[in-house]
Amino acid sequence: MAINNSILNTVKDAIPGTDDSLSEQANVFDDQLIMYINAQLNRLRQLGVGPKEGFKITGPYETWDAFLTNDVEINMAKEFVINKVRLLFDTPQSGFVVTMLEKENDKLEWLMNVDAENDWGI
Repeated sequence: MAINNSILNTVKDAIPGTDDSLSEQANVFDDQLIMYINAQLNRLRQLGVGPKEGFKITGPYETWDAFLTNDVEINMAKEFVINKVRLLFDTPQSGFVVTMLEKENDKLEWLMNVDAENDWGI
């Protein structure tokens, strides 16, 4: 059964060049992906994004909506986590792609931090 908006499944679906080995039904790499995802969710907490008490996933049942309630923050958080996990789990062979993902995440970190510090109610 697919979980809509599942953090784990969103990340699995976004890793390019994968076949059915990372589909929602396959869980061979889930432990490794969960570890990477939780590290990035903690990084987001340090930036002021997400619940102050922290948030972690244990499988496909935790959703983005449980992590954040704001669609703008959810979209930035999704991109951030996906990029970071991709760099850790399936590092692109192209140095250009790696640099692009790192620069995008630097920008996202800055934007999310500014939002958190200003509490604009976004």
